[in-house]
Amino acid sequence: MPHGPVAINKLHPDYINREDLTLSEKKYASMVKMLDDHVGLIMQELKVLGMDENTIVFSPLIMVTKLITKINKAFCQSPVKIN
Repeated sequence: MPHGPVAINKLHPDYINREDLTLSEKKYASMVKMLDDHVGLIMQELKVLGMDENTIVFSPLIMVTKLITKINKAFCQSPVKIN
């Protein structure tokens, strides 16, 4: 699971109105969802390339926060850290 600072540009729509979650939990869930969505994009591209059956995709847990920061910078026009 991701750890360290939560660095997302916005809350995911699935979690914005969830009254059973605290703001901190919504941020965390949004970060996990974003990571999952981006892994899905990687897997889809591997499938398009015919490489999905013979490829292992992993991310060491220590690197997740750094990966999310890079994803934000690469895919978001103006990444913002939500406090």
